[in-house]
Amino acid sequence: AAQSKLLEPENLSTTELSYIYRQAQRKFISTVFYTQYMNLIERVVIPGQLPRYENVGEVISQGAELEWVEYFDDKWQLRGNVSFADTLDERDVDQELTGAVNWLANIIIDWQMSTDLSHHVLLKYVGEQEGAELPNLRIPHEDSFNEFYTLDYSLAYQNAFGKQNMLMRFDIKNLTDQTWQAQSYQTQWPEGLNQGSRSFHLALEYEF
Repeated sequence: AAQSKLLEPENLSTTELSYIYRQAQRKFISTVFYTQYMNLIERVVIPGQLPRYENVGEVISQGAELEWVEYFDDKWQLRGNVSFADTLDERDVDQELTGAVNWLANIIIDWQMSTDLSHHVLLKYVGEQEGAELPNLRIPHEDSFNEFYTLDYSLAYQNAFGKQNMLMRFDIKNLTDQTWQAQSYQTQWPEGLNQGSRSFHLALEYEF
């Protein structure tokens, strides 16, 4: 059996610089960041030995994010953000972190239909995801996974049924029933796992 190694705790160091611009009807935020993830712990599998956890090195992530908010009147609000992140993992064949996504974006529309009823729509974009390069593993695998979009809808009912402090929320996740593949544990599911299906959620909250 393989001997256990003393593990160092994972830790990270991050630096961010933001600029915020405000007007009466809008807000704009731009951010750049640099992050180091150190002493990462992963499960290591070596043929002929028991699996074990080890500190395997560090990963660097750097990029930028833009966010904005627009208030059209007391009832309508438009929000959005887009971000780009570049990762460096020197243990990877192409030095790109397995499972990393470079581009992410969201567009959110809020409509306060009445004092008690509000609608919320979220359009999400997830860019191409880095797959696992497995040059020594002779099984089918994916080097990357396709981008995809999802659409969510939510209806919030404040003071539901005339009851003060009662909130009822109805959500539809993935309204268009999109499906996609995503990176998972690379040696067990190198071709990715199927993801995505439409789902419905109903919640009722009451504050005493």
